[in-house]
Amino acid sequence: MTNQPNEDHRPDAQRTIQALTTGTVLSVAVLSLGFVLRLAGQSAAADTVSTIGVVVLLATPAAALVTTAVELRGAQRSAAALAVLVLVILAGATVLALLTSR
Repeated sequence: MTNQPNEDHRPDAQRTIQALTTGTVLSVAVLSLGFVLRLAGQSAAADTVSTIGVVVLLATPAAALVTTAVELRGAQRSAAALAVLVLVILAGATVLALLTSR
């Protein structure tokens, strides 16, 4: 008898994994380009590209939460609802930060 979890009842998370992987790889590529531009003396372009890389990096978990909510909406409604709740809290915190930074 094995103590491994029953894989038959586990929801498929391939899209969530793909969203996290894609966001990470894309942000690393963009940040690397910003680094190369900086080394080449293109400071203005490097700043713009690096800012885009940081935005992609910060947006990756939010995109993964959206993907998780969509993936789990049929199999595990409570988990999907929690993913949406975390997104709402994240959005509220972002709005609050933007409003108080001025």
